Amino acid sequence: MKKTLILLGLLFSFSIGFAQDFATKKGFLLMDKKEIAKVSDKRRVYTFSDLNDQELIKIKQVVLTINSRSRKIYYEVSLPDNSKTIVTENNSGKHPLSSSQKMFIDFTIGQYKLLSENGINKEVIQKMFEDDHSALIAELKTYEDYQADANRQRKQFDNRNLGFDEQGNFGPTSGREVRAIGRIKRSNIEVNYDKYEVFDVSGKSVAVWNEEGDNYIVFKNGDRIYLSQSNSSPSSTLSMDSAASIICNYAINKFDLKP
Repeated sequence: MKKTLILLGLLFSFSIGFAQDFATKKGFLLMDKKEIAKVSDKRRVYTFSDLNDQELIKIKQVVLTINSRSRKIYYEVSLPDNSKTIVTENNSGKHPLSSSQKMFIDFTIGQYKLLSENGINKEVIQKMFEDDHSALIAELKTYEDYQADANRQRKQFDNRNLGFDEQGNFGPTSGREVRAIGRIKRSNIEVNYDKYEVFDVSGKSVAVWNEEGDNYIVFKNGDRIYLSQSNSSPSSTLSMDSAASIICNYAINKFDLKP
């Protein structure tokens, strides 16, 4: 009996922790069973309209995986005609299992309280587009720049006619032969946490990626470069694993690896 009461107490705490109960039914968004707006979604973009069918705003949730231990959730918010778009985190601190529930809650009790039992707050829409979001934009631009540089490294590796053999050696290829200028080793540390290490032909380590689970390549000279784990395919062959090509190319450029 005591265990049952504790369980019920936990469930009750979980329920009131979110304050509102959201549901969608026949195109309507319901808060605590009351219709407050109309909503439709297409390719993860939610369009919110008032109860008179006037489209007011579009919201898309974006999840940026930073490393194996952390991620950032933010929103791309647009006017109905897509004439203006901003980005905002608007994090409520709540974490329901459903991404749509997360969005509804964030826009009810987060910084921008767009949704309420009275419907959609148009003043909040105006404020979102007037506020300064440059800090988040700059942060996202940093990650975009990292990925753009990683893409250039992968392309340069391919343009150099470099490849891998089954032992992890990499270098110029001639048919199926690889003239080794270095070697890469992939090892699994834990679930979703893989370490890549690059060695020169003498066997000395010159670069390690993700050793701390932080998605950084650390070079022997102390330099650090972020590389998203979205580039890695540790269960694939090395030639199909973009992270392997990218890390090896960085090492070649930094240390002029040769046979």
